[in-house]
Amino acid sequence: MDRSRTCYAVVFYDDDWYYIVEELVSSLKLSGLSSLVTVIETKDKFDLVVRYDARIRICLGEFENIIEKLEFAKNTIVSLGEETRGTIRVKNYKVGSFLKDEY
Repeated sequence: MDRSRTCYAVVFYDDDWYYIVEELVSSLKLSGLSSLVTVIETKDKFDLVVRYDARIRICLGEFENIIEKLEFAKNTIVSLGEETRGTIRVKNYKVGSFLKDEY
């Protein structure tokens, strides 16, 4: 059994959470980032965080403008070297930042 692709059921106590996570996963697929997402942190629905390729932390903030935020993150990742580790902060999809070595 290939455990790298094992899926687990998640129970949500808030219907908003189910929608947010479902739409986030769909948006990650559309952006082309989903294949290397290692963790989606959902402890705060106003501060969504995605861990990508076990080396990049993407701080998305709220779900609003998620497509634009993921596009910014994707473009940033493409511009980085494959070994670069750090955090992409894109809570405002018009302005973002990258902090190298902060993961």
